[in-house]
Amino acid sequence: MSDTKEVFRLRKSGESPKALQMARVLFRNDPTDEWVIRAYGWSLHDCIKMAVNSGSSAEQIELTAEMKKLNISEQDEPLFKARERWIRDLPGSDGAPGLTALAAQCTTARKEGDLQQARVLGQQAIERYPGEGRASLAMGWVIWEQLKAELQQDKIARQRVRDLFLEYAALPCIQKPDLLHSLMLRHAIRTVRENAFPTFVAYFRWWEPDSFRDEDLVPDEPFQGASGKTVRRDSLRVSAMSALNTSIHDETPEADIEWVSGLIGQAVEENPDHPWLPYWHGSLLARIGEPEQAREKILPIVRTKRNEAWAWRTLANTYPDSEADLRLACLCRAAHCRVQDEGYLTGVFQDLAMELERREMLPEAKWLLERIRAIRSERGWKENAQVEKLQSEPYSTVEAAKDKDGRAVIAHHAPGADEILVANLPVTGGLLLRKLPANSRGDTPLLLGLLLDEKLETSVVYPDRHEALRDAQMGTPLHLRFDQQSQQLTVVEVTKRDAPIWDGLEPTIGVVEHINSNKHVSAVLTGDKKACLVHHDRFPDASSATIGSFVKIRSVDDSRRDVSHALTFESTEERPDESYYRDFAGTLDLIPDAGFGFIRTEDGESAHVSRDWVRRMELEDDETLEGAIVRKWLKDKRTFGWNVVELRRIRHE
Repeated sequence: MSDTKEVFRLRKSGESPKALQMARVLFRNDPTDEWVIRAYGWSLHDCIKMAVNSGSSAEQIELTAEMKKLNISEQDEPLFKARERWIRDLPGSDGAPGLTALAAQCTTARKEGDLQQARVLGQQAIERYPGEGRASLAMGWVIWEQLKAELQQDKIARQRVRDLFLEYAALPCIQKPDLLHSLMLRHAIRTVRENAFPTFVAYFRWWEPDSFRDEDLVPDEPFQGASGKTVRRDSLRVSAMSALNTSIHDETPEADIEWVSGLIGQAVEENPDHPWLPYWHGSLLARIGEPEQAREKILPIVRTKRNEAWAWRTLANTYPDSEADLRLACLCRAAHCRVQDEGYLTGVFQDLAMELERREMLPEAKWLLERIRAIRSERGWKENAQVEKLQSEPYSTVEAAKDKDGRAVIAHHAPGADEILVANLPVTGGLLLRKLPANSRGDTPLLLGLLLDEKLETSVVYPDRHEALRDAQMGTPLHLRFDQQSQQLTVVEVTKRDAPIWDGLEPTIGVVEHINSNKHVSAVLTGDKKACLVHHDRFPDASSATIGSFVKIRSVDDSRRDVSHALTFESTEERPDESYYRDFAGTLDLIPDAGFGFIRTEDGESAHVSRDWVRRMELEDDETLEGAIVRKWLKDKRTFGWNVVELRRIRHE
């Protein structure tokens, strides 16, 4: 056994030829010892691999014949399979390279950018070894690289891309699940986004939904985009659901829609907080005759996207003929939305024209169809079947409504849709808390506070969508109608509430614990885990408050950071509660060479004395001191501790 250990040591150190020589000697002396056979077999394996990599076919054949003679037990599965693979991998009688050599040459050519040569080698590998997964894998990576190059072009060659996907699907031995298989799906999803993969649903059936790896089910790590914002990418599985939803069109068979709906529904259950999965699911449920379930899933998105025509159009599809008035209201509301390009409204106009036609409002329907024709003509688009109806009865004998009359019909019915959004939703008291930084479009959102169960919840809105918020001052009391089915609380209706300013949000007494003069911000502690940041530009009086000062504040938690932000600020003589602020007297224990220390107070507490206090007061170890301490959450230790905010020497008479 000790000799075989030396063989394995030589292998591990890269001295495989020496290991093989030693193993041969051991085998001659004891040809039945299982450890000797194992050492001999793995040494041959290493040397065969070296022969293949160096292109020495003769040595490969000789060493493989030597390995073939070994009596390797099937119980030693890894070595047994390695030998069988090398036997199958022998070069041809014409001297052509074996599979390992072909696959290695194919990989080298691919990595060097010679995709044409890599393709030739990959095809040779498949022709000679059609039942070997390594041959399909080598060729699969070539196809992946070629797809990558095609998808990077300014104009995608759609037929070429489809042919490459078909070629991959035709490979004889594709491993599922596998890294390459997942990466090919990423290419397919990107192709869908380029509107170049009309048969994606069929492709995904072949790809098989059970082929996701564990890592495909979790989102990618967030990263910082070019704009500086944090970008969070969906998992591969959720991205595939998005592509499936996008691939559903008017001609999609109902069986395919039902299949995709089931997949997305399962994804909703496994990703309940995803903002878009329920919407995709709902849009498909409406297509397969489940309008009420569809509406339940779609409404939360429409409430957050109430100015988007596509959202209202999708909601309209959830209303059957028995609720045609609501369907009409939603379509009119969609047509009423502002868009950058009227081309985005052609689908809405088409649906609305059909709805008006059912009501025999032919002049108004013709007015919409003529608008569609004008929009398509301006953009050079082909006429569709709906527009062609203008040439035949009954439209050929009907005069289109005037523009103002057509718009009046839309304006008359659109308000009924907004009532859908607020029906049966709860109302609570709330407040206008503060302005948030402007977004990339220059719009300034507002943060609203909802007073729920003695807790302040928040929601972001834009003032142009709510008349009651225009010119309203911070702290204005409000009535807020909200939706809590979606991932976050969504305010859908705002009215003013007759109450004093800041009604429902009482101030808290706090202590200034830290001042950052460079950033012009103070940190106030109120006994909570989160420090409250007070920005001096918003509250000029805060710049004159010193460490240890008592202040009265209202605050709101920051959803992205472990802090809160001041909403109101004023100095006060009112003393904080003793649970988080108290006087003390005690002895200083300086930490050697650290520059800070701790006070051992008379009541047994230990309070931190910062370097700043030590430096300013030139404190020495074992001094007797008094002052005040405040309780602070220590993130690293995940517990509360005490910090000194007021400090004096005790003068002994």
